[in-house]
Amino acid sequence: DSSTEITDYVNLQIESIKIKNQKKDTEKVQLMIFEEREDFLNYVSLEDEEGNPILSLEEGIYVTENAAKMLDVKEGDGVLLQRLDLTQEEVRITSLVKNYLGNNIYMAKDTYKRLFGLYEPNGILAHLSSDLQNPIGFADELAKEDWILSSLSTQELKDGFSAAFTLIN
Repeated sequence: DSSTEITDYVNLQIESIKIKNQKKDTEKVQLMIFEEREDFLNYVSLEDEEGNPILSLEEGIYVTENAAKMLDVKEGDGVLLQRLDLTQEEVRITSLVKNYLGNNIYMAKDTYKRLFGLYEPNGILAHLSSDLQNPIGFADELAKEDWILSSLSTQELKDGFSAAFTLIN
């Protein structure tokens, strides 16, 4: 029972997709679709290129700087999003955002529904209780559940990120 370990959560839809620029160069990214425009605020810290916080997911998509750099695209450009079923739709980049762990695209549910139709939440982002002694172990235990495809601890990501930079220095 995880009712005491999880203090709050938000549902979202997560998909692996390809983003294509006008030259048809592609990059695989993770698409995170939030039900409400402000749902991400307590779970994902998004900043534009100047470091200003993003407070609401407006129409269009928010692309991480690294993915944009790899495809040579910028704010205002039109790109194609291609799903695993090969359906694709064009959408404008609302903003480039900073992200140091992976290439992601962020979008609101109404934008997704306009582009692809049905919105089906398949994941959650959760805050764990401050009383929980081992958040990495909790995530590992969740991953063993038959009904959970994967579980990831941000603490584990932070530890790995710190270790990588310690090795570099």
